[in-house]
Amino acid sequence: MKYQHAKLLDQTREKNMKEKLEKSGEQSKELNCFYFTASDITLILSVVKSNYIHHIWFRLLYAFGLTVGELVNLRVGDIDFTNFKIKIASSKKLRPRVLALPNSIIRDLRVEAHNRDADELLFRGRSQTGRIHPRTVQKLFEKVEHQTGMEISVSKIRRSVALHLLQKGWEEKSVTQHLGHSTNRATRKLLGKTRQFYLGSDLPLDEITKNAA
Repeated sequence: MKYQHAKLLDQTREKNMKEKLEKSGEQSKELNCFYFTASDITLILSVVKSNYIHHIWFRLLYAFGLTVGELVNLRVGDIDFTNFKIKIASSKKLRPRVLALPNSIIRDLRVEAHNRDADELLFRGRSQTGRIHPRTVQKLFEKVEHQTGMEISVSKIRRSVALHLLQKGWEEKSVTQHLGHSTNRATRKLLGKTRQFYLGSDLPLDEITKNAA
């Protein structure tokens, strides 16, 4: 009798553990739909690398969590090559900010800004205003979606930026400033379901060593 009871308890524990693991796996897959992993970003950049401008756009979007409006409104004078900073003007919802330029993009921005006036748009479009139409960027997103099978959106990119910076040990306040949010609450809202998840995620170095094992 005792043996049967113990066996039943073991079976119940095993069943509960299995359900817990299955649920955990489902949650992980669900959360992966809300943000890009480092591998996802690498894949996206490799897909757009054949187009010089598109490659710069995606690196800027990811490096600074830009909105499409912020991207198409960048001017040559917003890039400070002396102090290696970029100035992002304010928009209806986001605050202005001055951020450090990643070394990996400085050379390409120098080429794009070479011999051009400070008040010129950094990226020139075909419209009468000379500005890239937001729909052009959206079409690029759709093209990359087709090539990678991943949903591409500004909110997903910005959420990924926030998550990756938190994983690297940034304070929430610093992430808020980086993204141009007025309050930490806005950053928490952006993170949504991923907010509690990031603390349990592997850091980039952990991922690398785990994959190499």
